Amino acid sequence: MGFAVCTHFSKILMVPRSLAALLAVCAIAGCAVGPVYKRPDVQLAADFRSQVGPSEATSIADLPWWSIFNDKTLQSLIVEALTNNYDLQLAVTRIEQARALVGVAQADFYPQIGYQGIAGREKAFVPLESSAGNVTFNAFGNLLSAAWELDVWGRIRHTTEAARASLYSQEYVRRGVMLTLVSSVAESYFSLIEFDRELMIAKESSETYRQTLDLFTSRFRAGRDSKLGVARAQAAYDSSSASIANLNRAIGQQENALSVLLGGFPQPIDRGIALTAQVTPQTPVGLTTDLLKRRPDIDRGIRT
Repeated sequence: MGFAVCTHFSKILMVPRSLAALLAVCAIAGCAVGPVYKRPDVQLAADFRSQVGPSEATSIADLPWWSIFNDKTLQSLIVEALTNNYDLQLAVTRIEQARALVGVAQADFYPQIGYQGIAGREKAFVPLESSAGNVTFNAFGNLLSAAWELDVWGRIRHTTEAARASLYSQEYVRRGVMLTLVSSVAESYFSLIEFDRELMIAKESSETYRQTLDLFTSRFRAGRDSKLGVARAQAAYDSSSASIANLNRAIGQQENALSVLLGGFPQPIDRGIALTAQVTPQTPVGLTTDLLKRRPDIDRGIRT
């Protein structure tokens, strides 16, 4: 590239200086590294296929997850998980680091000034009669430097763009961690209250099987029924008791898993609204294609 520029200059020595300077600037500007970012053209459909009703201006993607659930206990668990999660704290720290690196990259646009002070003292042996054998040397110095790099080749600009893109990527990593964490907490919580409902049904069924067993046992003792009916009732009662034990174990495991998501030790988890009393959240429909705008490269184009 440098050889081509030099050859070009040798050919324009006979032209006016203003034209030569203009051609030189154009030749140097043409050597800028890296293309200029251009936002991709995305064609969004006006309506989504099989859409039941008209879409609204807002979408479920515009709402925070914890505002969708109407259970106050679940909302408090989500806040606790977001506060105590180390992965999220690490993601936030990386965002701060990336934001600082953007500032470092942009600093090359401005003049750089540096200074340095030097002070030293040295004692050396000199074999002379007048120096008595040892001579002490003192040295002091100051250094002041200034530099300003003109971003002719686009190095600083593209370095800044790369640092800013890294910042955007770290922001989306944080969003991904939050989305995964909140959805995991909500899923675990609903699984837990589902187990509670199953346990309640299992206990009601076990009580019914116990009453049936007592009935058949009384009929057998009175000689009005065979032993087969008692055996079948006993088997059904034992099966229901085993289901209760399995559900209690599953509830304990689910509470332990949810405690880990909350960043604490395994412990009992508070319940809020029962499963049968949960209300389906009313959220705006919106266009499904609006989610495409959340893509990092497209969102970056919107910001710029």
